[in-house]
Amino acid sequence: MTTPVERARSLRWGWEFLWELRSATNLSTAQQTAAQAILRHYPSTSEIDQWAVASKDLFAPMLAPEDHAALVSAPDPDVPFSVDRGPTSPQERLKALTDAYDFFSLELKKGNSNNLTHKQEHTLKYVLRHFPATYEIDHMTLDLCAGLTG
Repeated sequence: MTTPVERARSLRWGWEFLWELRSATNLSTAQQTAAQAILRHYPSTSEIDQWAVASKDLFAPMLAPEDHAALVSAPDPDVPFSVDRGPTSPQERLKALTDAYDFFSLELKKGNSNNLTHKQEHTLKYVLRHFPATYEIDHMTLDLCAGLTG
């Protein structure tokens, strides 16, 4: 069973992994373009933290805040904690998270993507281990994204 902290961590790892993949030289141009397009609306680490704090007041929280000071795997210093991308709607967040799930699980894991490095394959396993399924993404977006922009 996935805990709310594990789900939040997986979303953060998804953000960091997409950030890395957008400029990975071993990926096809289409894969790099897909990663960049998903990043346009994918929640950053700071936004995921905001969602996790907001979900504490829900009956069954989907996310829980990570203790960044006690992280075993510290965030990558080359990946920004947040970025200024302009406004983003809850529907765009939902689509980015759903697209990320499809990209990770269908394109990179089950697809004909044999161009991943060993490190990328390892990271992909950890991202997908607790990454929310599509129905969970729908639930999170309805509960947490309404009214959040940025």
